[in-house]
Amino acid sequence: MPGMNKSSTDRHTKGHATLLLITTSLLAATSSLANWHTIGSLATGFAISSDAGQSKTFPIINPVTDEFFVYSANHSTQTAGVIDAFVGGEWTLSPQFALQAGLGYNQAWNLHAKGSLLQGTDLPSADRWTWHYNILTRQLLAEGKLLYHYTNCYHPYVLFGLGAAFNQASDYNTNVPPFLTFTRQYNNNNAQTSFTYALGVGIDMDIQKHLRLGVGYRFADAGQVMLGHATIDTTSVSGTLSQSHFYINEILAQITYVS
Repeated sequence: MPGMNKSSTDRHTKGHATLLLITTSLLAATSSLANWHTIGSLATGFAISSDAGQSKTFPIINPVTDEFFVYSANHSTQTAGVIDAFVGGEWTLSPQFALQAGLGYNQAWNLHAKGSLLQGTDLPSADRWTWHYNILTRQLLAEGKLLYHYTNCYHPYVLFGLGAAFNQASDYNTNVPPFLTFTRQYNNNNAQTSFTYALGVGIDMDIQKHLRLGVGYRFADAGQVMLGHATIDTTSVSGTLSQSHFYINEILAQITYVS
């Protein structure tokens, strides 16, 4: 063209080629993401933990009136029932991979923090008792699951979730005789909210066009668990039993509906 040298023409040609490549890539990505399905799943199984409770010591503050209290946690392995539900969408990323994203809810029924209590004015005269309380944890998470399609029937996956845990510590009890009124007692705590995350692996299998059955493993940090205020003979005292991280392992069997 008049007034346009070869260098200018080359630049325009390269610019058009780059724009065409970007446009083609965006259209391909949009087409892939547009290929999605509504999805929902329901799972049940059992939670396993050897992490309930944490050892804690309350020392003597006033030697005239106080005693010391040493709580030693018994981290024996225990199990409890669990349910898990998920709603969201599944996007086809390629013939081999798909992405699920949505909202998940998980609840593990009462796991038990327990252990021994040593209390007294000095070690020679100290008495040893037992203590326990219940932990109920609920988790609400934004979850993502990356699936690999194997032979168009099996779908191994990895899972990651972030959200909030709502933990309830309740029903503290001890076998200290009730007439020993200098023993610490703890109220229920019904409103402990913590950051939580979950990691998981598993596999789903097509059983019908819209249904999958699967099994999975899930690990979660349910965050902080804490009892309520402490009292000694109805008088409030400082400190309570708590733990900053409560770890849970879960084995789940699940059914998934894909629209």
